[in-house]
Amino acid sequence: TPGTNAVIRRHEELTRDFIPRSDIVLFVTSADRPFTESERAFLEQIREWGKKIVLVVNKVDILDSPAEIEQVVQFVRENAQPLLGREPEVFPLSARAALRVKQLAATDGDATDAQWNLSRFEAIERYITDTLDEEERIRLKLLNPLGVAHSISSRYRAAVGDRLESLRDDFATIDNIEQQIELYRQDLQNDFQLHISAIENLISEMELRGMNFFDETVRLGRMFDLMKADRIRAEFEDRVIADTPQQIEQRIQQIIDWLVDRQFRLWQAVTDYLNRRRIGQHRDQLLGDIGTSFDYNRAALLASVGDTAKRVVNTYDREAEAEELARGVQGAMAATAAVGVSAVGLGAALIAVLGTLAADFTGILLSLALAGTGLFILPAKRRQAKREFHQKISEMRDQLTRTITRQVNNELDASAARIREAIGPYTRFVRAQRDQLSAIHEELVAVDTTLGRLRAEITHA
Repeated sequence: TPGTNAVIRRHEELTRDFIPRSDIVLFVTSADRPFTESERAFLEQIREWGKKIVLVVNKVDILDSPAEIEQVVQFVRENAQPLLGREPEVFPLSARAALRVKQLAATDGDATDAQWNLSRFEAIERYITDTLDEEERIRLKLLNPLGVAHSISSRYRAAVGDRLESLRDDFATIDNIEQQIELYRQDLQNDFQLHISAIENLISEMELRGMNFFDETVRLGRMFDLMKADRIRAEFEDRVIADTPQQIEQRIQQIIDWLVDRQFRLWQAVTDYLNRRRIGQHRDQLLGDIGTSFDYNRAALLASVGDTAKRVVNTYDREAEAEELARGVQGAMAATAAVGVSAVGLGAALIAVLGTLAADFTGILLSLALAGTGLFILPAKRRQAKREFHQKISEMRDQLTRTITRQVNNELDASAARIREAIGPYTRFVRAQRDQLSAIHEELVAVDTTLGRLRAEITHA
């Protein structure tokens, strides 16, 4: 092993350039500092290539007894076994003693036998010779590329697994935003019913005033007044319609302001959530350019969604949004009243609607005055007029409710669509990456299965 200062760089060079091409690895540690942390990390890197690894404990000549040597060997074996997944071959020896013996062997072979045995070098030589005989060399040569392929496949599988795990977090982000949109819609629908009920109550109160007006007006004592259409209409508008259009307009404006405020809060919630989910690029780039591109695009898209939401919040003009929404309701009401949108405001549109109602019933009252002079005919006609009035009011209430509800629902759909459009690129990227990575994962699993089958065939051949 290299010197301490160069150990990390040298390990990286060996792992990248030499270990993948080796058939068998003799991993040497020292008896004075057996199996250090840097050696353990290095062995873990080597193990990933699937090589045949043999452990050698050098410098045993510095130990005082065979018991100490056995203690060191056991220590190395116990620490290496969890990494290798099996009990490794461990050879204690003294390379220096063996070298001296070989240097003396040329002149006095008999005199060096005892020293040779003390060096313990014969065991490792015999093991290497037996392991690297012709048959075993062929087997190792065939297993070598399988080990490299398995190492690469395993690393890619781990990288793909990490990417898929990241995508699971991304899908959770998208689902959470969708849940917020749905909860926003549900809350608005519930609160909206309270606003609609308030408008319906205003119309019901107007209907009650209308019924009282019929009872008090459609009678013989006011027969001559009934023939004065303008007077009856003015009285109807003053007593029955009263300030109902203004009150309804005020309620609708409250709905608009409430809706705009809730939209703003939704965008704020999305912005805050995305800001908490901002991600940086992963430092682990096991997939090289693929990994870099994945992390960069994922981070950039999520940041872009967050920036879009933030920009919407920062530029949100509540007054402009409310005015735009009011114009939509105004247009729907004007269409109901059959008047030009540009010529009227919301209140004017409501007055036009209710004014039409007043005109209708002024005509009804006038027809009653002309046709109903008998004691029995007039009450029947009054009941008929009240039924028609109730029907007209019900139709007007339903039409007004439908108009406002339609506008609010359209605005809810538009708001949700704007958020989905903002996260659209991010959503599409996450889905596309999941499909691609899932397909890659399946292919890698198939590769590992094939490699395992080939390894079994070679090992037992």
